[in-house]
Amino acid sequence: MSEKGSAWEGLWAEAMARVAASGEPAPDMPQENLQALLQELSVSRVALGMLRDELAGTRGQLEKSRDELRAIYENAPVMMCLLDRTRNIIYANHAFKAFTGVDDDQLVMSRACGVLGCINALDDPRGCGHGRNCADCNVRRAMEEVLATGESRRGIEYKTTLVRNGESDEVVMLASIARLSTGGAHNLLLCLEDITERTRAEEFARCQEERLRLAMEATSDGFWEWDVTSGNAVFSPRMYEMLGHTPDSLNADAATWAQLMHPDERSDAREKVRSFSRSGEEYYHSENRFLSKSGGWRWIMCRGRVVERTPQGGPLRLVGTSTDITERKLAEEALRESEELFKGLADSIGNVAVHSFSAEGIIRYWNQASEKVYGYTAEEALGKDIYALIIPEDVRDESRSALREWAKLGLPIPPLELLLQRKDGSPVPIMSSYAILRRPGCESEFFCMDMDLTEQKEAQAALRESEARRLESERRLLHAQKLESLGVLAGGIAHDFNNLLMAVLGNVELSMEMLSPLSPALDGLREAMNAARRAVDLTRQMLAYSGRGQFMLVHLDLNELVRENAHMLRAAISKNVTMNLQAGDALPPILADPGQLQQVVMNLITNASEAVGEKPGIVRLATGTMECDAAYLAKSRLAPPEPGRYVWLEVADTGCGMERETVERLFDPFFTTKFTGRGLGMSAVQGIIKGHRGAIMVDSTPERGSTIRVLFPAAHVEPAPKPQKASGTGREPAVFSGTVLVVDDEELVLKLGGSMLGRLGFSVLSATNGGEAVDIYREKGRDITAVLLDLTMPVMDGVATLRALREVNPEVRVILCSGFTKNEVTSRFPLEGLSGFLQKPYHLKALQAELGRVLGVAQV
Repeated sequence: MSEKGSAWEGLWAEAMARVAASGEPAPDMPQENLQALLQELSVSRVALGMLRDELAGTRGQLEKSRDELRAIYENAPVMMCLLDRTRNIIYANHAFKAFTGVDDDQLVMSRACGVLGCINALDDPRGCGHGRNCADCNVRRAMEEVLATGESRRGIEYKTTLVRNGESDEVVMLASIARLSTGGAHNLLLCLEDITERTRAEEFARCQEERLRLAMEATSDGFWEWDVTSGNAVFSPRMYEMLGHTPDSLNADAATWAQLMHPDERSDAREKVRSFSRSGEEYYHSENRFLSKSGGWRWIMCRGRVVERTPQGGPLRLVGTSTDITERKLAEEALRESEELFKGLADSIGNVAVHSFSAEGIIRYWNQASEKVYGYTAEEALGKDIYALIIPEDVRDESRSALREWAKLGLPIPPLELLLQRKDGSPVPIMSSYAILRRPGCESEFFCMDMDLTEQKEAQAALRESEARRLESERRLLHAQKLESLGVLAGGIAHDFNNLLMAVLGNVELSMEMLSPLSPALDGLREAMNAARRAVDLTRQMLAYSGRGQFMLVHLDLNELVRENAHMLRAAISKNVTMNLQAGDALPPILADPGQLQQVVMNLITNASEAVGEKPGIVRLATGTMECDAAYLAKSRLAPPEPGRYVWLEVADTGCGMERETVERLFDPFFTTKFTGRGLGMSAVQGIIKGHRGAIMVDSTPERGSTIRVLFPAAHVEPAPKPQKASGTGREPAVFSGTVLVVDDEELVLKLGGSMLGRLGFSVLSATNGGEAVDIYREKGRDITAVLLDLTMPVMDGVATLRALREVNPEVRVILCSGFTKNEVTSRFPLEGLSGFLQKPYHLKALQAELGRVLGVAQV
C-alpha cells in the first residue's frame, strides 16, 4: 500500500473514531466518495497549516511595523496627537508632551487646546468651541472639515498666545490634520510644529531684503550675481541703467559684459580674473571702462565676493555690486593734471621750498626747491619726520606743539620768519607760510611754502654794511671837512706866523752876524732866536696837523729808527711802566721823514704811558709788515690808501682805555683829556701819517687798554747808505752877483729878503703881488738873475705868476717860497719850470744853498 493510501486510511480511521465517539450513525456513502472527501480534507488541512504559518508571520511583521511606527511617532520632531471626534486627546507623542509640559495622566481625554494652553480655551472651562474667538479659529474649522470630508489638511499656519509655566507667549504654529477611521470610528491625527523662530528669522530676512532693496534703489550701485562655470549672470536694473541699456537690450552674461569693456583693458581684465581664480582670495575688485549705449566710455568699479566654491576651492558663484565711478575718475584725472600743474609750478619756483606734511609731521610732498634749500632729496625726505629734518632741536617740541594747536583751533597761521637747519647742520633763514588742508575723512595736512632768505639776508646785511659805510663815509667826510677847515685855518695861521717868524729870525740872524762876538747884546738876541725857533716848532706842528708839514723823505728802516730812539723813548715813560719792544723781521724800507716819525712814536708812547697812569702797566712797541686789502684799510681813521704791502708800527698799553666817543674825537685838534694838554699831539700824528700816505687803526676798550697801529706804504728800493758828515769848519757865505726879484705880499718878508740877498751880494727888486712882478720882469727881465716867488698872494698867486713869467721867458729861474712842504705844493699845483723851493721860515744859509744850487754856483 502506498504512502498516499496509508494517509487516507489514517484519516478515515480518525473520522470513524470521531463518529463513534459522537454516537451518531456513520455516514452512508460510497467508498469512492469517501475517499475523495478524505483526499480534499487532507488537502485543506495542509492548506490551513500553511495559512496558519503565513498568518503567524504576518502578525509578527505587523507587530514589528507597529513598533516601528510607534517609535517614529513617539520620537518624531513634530508634535503629534490622536484626537477623537470631540477633539479630546487619545494619545500624544513625546514632542507634544515636552512642548506642553503635561504628563500622560493629564493628557488622556483632555482637550488639545486646553493642554496646549490656548488662552481662548482657558477663558471658558467648558473647553474649545466656547471661547470668544473659537468660532474664528482656523485650526478648529480645519478639524471639522477633515472629519466631515476625510480630506487631510496640511500647512495650516496660525498665531496664538499660549500660557506655559505661568507665562504667556506669542507663538506661530504650523498644523497638519488627517482623519483616521478604525472600526467605523473616525479619529483625527493632529501634527503641530512651532515655527516661531523660523517665522521671526524669515521676517527679519524679509525686512533685511526690503531694506537692501530700498538701499539699492536709493544708491547708484548695481547688483549682480555671476555663475563662473556657465558665465550666466543676474543683473539688477541699475546694472543696465549705468550703461544706458534695458534688460531687453543687453544680455545678462559675462561674455556680453566683456565685449563692452574697453579693448585696451580686456587682456589685463582676463588675466586678473584668472589670477583671482587661482589665488583662493575671497574678494574681487576691478575698475574698467565700458561702452555705454550712447557711445561714450563709463568707468565701472566692480566689487564682489565668492559665495560658493568648487570642490577644488575655485570660485563657483560670486555676488557683488558695480558702481559708476566716471565722475570720480574724471575728478581724479583733473586732480592729477592739477597736481602735475602744481608740481610743475612748484618745481619752477627756484627759491621757494614747497612741501606738505601730516599733523604728526610725516612729509608727504617735497619739491625740487626743497631739495636745494635743505639739502635732502625727495627720496630722503618723503615719509620722514619734518621736525627731525629741518627744525633745530632746541625749538623742535615747541614748533610741533604750536602747529598742533593751530590745527586744533582752526586758526590761520601767520607767515613766520624762522631759522631752520640744512642737512649739513648749517642754519638757513626762512620766511615760512602755512595752510592747513582739511579733507573729509582724512587727517589734517599742513601745506608749507618756505622762501630761502639767505640771499635777501645777505643783501640786507650788505645794504646795512653799505649804509654803515655810507654813514661812516659821510661822518668821515664831515669830519674831514671839519679837519680840512681847521687844517686850512691852521695852515693859514702857520703861513702868517712863518712870515712873521721869518722876519724875526732873519733880522735876529742878521743882527747877530753884524755884532761883535763880545757884544753884550748877543745873549738877548740868542734868547730871542731860541724863542722864535720854538715858535717855528709850534707852526710846524700846526702844519703837520694840516698834513702840509715839511718832510725830508728818505728811505728808512723803521726797526732802526726804533732802536736808535729806544733809550729816549724809555726815558719818556713813567717809571712804573714797562716798555716791551717787539721788532719784526726783515722789514722793507719806507719813504719817510725820520724826524716826523720820531715825533709820531714819541707822541704815541707818551700817550700810552699817561693812559696807564700811576699803577704798574705795560706799553708794547711792535713793528711788522703785512698785506692790506681794501676792506682792512677802510677801517683807517684817514682816507683809505691803496691796497698793497705796508710796514706797521703799533703801540699798545694796558691803561684805562677809551670810550667810543673819545676814540671818535681822538684826532680832533685842541681835543685833550689832559689838564695841561694843548690837543695838538694826536692831531699832529694824524697829519704826519696823512702826509706819508699811510693809515691809522685804533682799537680801545675801557679798563682794558688801547692799541694804535700806524701803517706806511712799503718802498720798493733798498735804503740808501747814510750820508757821511762833512769834516772841517763852515765857510763864509759865497758872494753872488746879479739881481733877484723878490715877490711877496708881506712887507716884512720883502724887507728881510732884500737884506739877506744884499748880504749875499745881490741887487734886489721887490713886488707885492704877481701882477706887479710880471710887469717888472717884462721890463727888466734881462737883468734879473732869479725870482724869489711867494705861493700865496692876492691879485695873482704864485702859480699864476710862474705861468705868466714863463710866458715872458721860458728859461726864467724861479724859487718858490711857502710855509707848506714841497711835496704838498707840488702835489696840489702844476708847477712846470720851477727851479727851486724854500719852505718858510728859511734862514740865510738855506737861502744861500738853494740859490747856489739853482744858479750853479759852487759853495766853498
